[in-house]
Amino acid sequence: MAAPTASGDTAGGYVLLGVMIGVALLAVGLSAAVPLWSRVLQREREAELVFRGEAVVRAIERFQEERPGVFPESLEELVDGRYLRSVWLDPMTGRPFRLLRVGDEPSSPPAAGEPEDPDADDADDAGEAAEGPSPTGIFGIVSTSTDLGFRLYQGQRRYSDWRFTTTGAPRPQ
Repeated sequence: MAAPTASGDTAGGYVLLGVMIGVALLAVGLSAAVPLWSRVLQREREAELVFRGEAVVRAIERFQEERPGVFPESLEELVDGRYLRSVWLDPMTGRPFRLLRVGDEPSSPPAAGEPEDPDADDADDAGEAAEGPSPTGIFGIVSTSTDLGFRLYQGQRRYSDWRFTTTGAPRPQ
């Protein structure tokens, strides 16, 4: 066995130093790319949230065209009736959307025969119930994520405030 020479040890040291510098530069580059990639992914999830929310609203409206005054009881009912392709999950959380149901305050659409304008004259000043049963079912969805978005949707930044509701439903002020 031959003893290592001094010139061989020096060359190996320079190679090791070069590899260490290369790894350090790669780490710095990746640390700068990760936040950028994270923002790109979040923007993609935001776009998917808007797509899915508006698709559910269109499905509910098509459902109501065939059944005026009736709201679907579930998203599965919309899928079974071929108004919606599938029951999607909330892209921001990976969990089901929160369903907005008729009668849940404060975002319910007006019941059948009830005026949409809160300042409109009440024909029922005596406190009697409106004629006929009030509708039940879902009129929209909302994300369960309370994170802030990069963009505004209907003037709202927090995902849980991005309400996807049918036309007759009031919007938060």
